[in-house]
Amino acid sequence: MATVENLTRVYTINLGRAWLTPQHKRTDRVVNMIREFAQKHMKSDEIKLEQELNRQLWSRGKTNPPRNVRVKMVKDE
Repeated sequence: MATVENLTRVYTINLGRAWLTPQHKRTDRVVNMIREFAQKHMKSDEIKLEQELNRQLWSRGKTNPPRNVRVKMVKDE
């Protein structure tokens, strides 16, 4: 068998579309948008967000998440 290396990429995700959802659901929507983005680009169903990323998203509360976020994605086989 050939050895499979970890696939690592850095993305900047635009989260501005979260502002189309109701104010009290924005950060929830942002978390789902990041999961959907990761599923699409990393071609995997199992997505785990690091605690540090989660804290950054929720740091400004439920109604005012960041507009953009820069993430490093790693795909483990």
